[in-house]
Amino acid sequence: MPDRGVGGCERAIVTEAKISVILPYYNGAAFISGALASILRQSVAPHEVMVINDGSTEEASAALRTAIDMHSDALTIHLIEQENQGQSASRNRGVDAATGDLMAFLDQDDEWRPEHLAHLSAPFESSPELGWTYSDFDEIDGQGKIVTRQFIRAHRSHHPKLSILEILGEDLMILPSASMLRKSAIEQVGGFDPRLRGYEDDDLFIRMFQAGWTSRFLGEALTRFRVHQGSSSDNSSFRNSRMVFFEKMSTEFPDDFRLNRLYISDLLVPRLLASTVSEYSTALQLRQDAEVRRIAESIGILLAGRHRVRLRSRLGVQVLRRPRLCRTILRLSQSLPRFLRPSISPALLPWG
Repeated sequence: MPDRGVGGCERAIVTEAKISVILPYYNGAAFISGALASILRQSVAPHEVMVINDGSTEEASAALRTAIDMHSDALTIHLIEQENQGQSASRNRGVDAATGDLMAFLDQDDEWRPEHLAHLSAPFESSPELGWTYSDFDEIDGQGKIVTRQFIRAHRSHHPKLSILEILGEDLMILPSASMLRKSAIEQVGGFDPRLRGYEDDDLFIRMFQAGWTSRFLGEALTRFRVHQGSSSDNSSFRNSRMVFFEKMSTEFPDDFRLNRLYISDLLVPRLLASTVSEYSTALQLRQDAEVRRIAESIGILLAGRHRVRLRSRLGVQVLRRPRLCRTILRLSQSLPRFLRPSISPALLPWG
């Protein structure tokens, strides 16, 4: 008998669930065959594979169709064509068209271990409140060579997260490619936010957590997550998405002084600021001055999210907006004796 859970939605125990694979594609000719081959190697076969071509070039689209033809005898693959809308919108489109009970997401440049679907789907059979399962993952480079084994374990990140404080205070490290989600749970919370092209996974999992869905973490690495030049985490749109995410979270979790829960000031701002300052340092050293100024604006917005902004921070942002002046100050500071050097973010040092 179905169970009526949080929000009045029926939550039935899944038995012999149908698994739909959701695979967004955008100019990913170099890796798509490997992604499809990893689906074919699964010990538990998926019900269907939904490939969403998100406005790729003609050449990349032709490569996609060739890869699909190579695997269509063994897999039921549905190809959906759309104008470029981004990964979040592509995933939503795939979920809407899918007929399975469980959604397994796979990015075009990632790959699965053979037991991925079997292990992630098993917990759903006995838990009607379970919204998603996820595993650890191995990081690989563009050639498929191992960079980090068991990434979550290597970074000593605690899982599963049990409070909003934990979720906002550090990167979730829950990859869509390493996750399986109940379709009804995704639909209840409205799916991925199409405005986000980065942090869309954090945003979705936060909403699922708030809605009362539980999660299950598997400590084994069932996914090979590829980081390479040109990947979705390696462009300016990721930073722009970070600022949209910051705005959303600031509205949803304002600092609560009565309960002494400073969600934004003490948790989210330091977390997002560290990544943004690191990007600033890289752009500054590469003398990408237009990009430097844009990143400095983001730093100013993040700092304004604190309930108290020190005068030194305000002055520091003004310096950051002037790349030539900033480079000069950093060089001069390094020439001073250590005890006389001003306090500077470690992300901006060493400077040569």
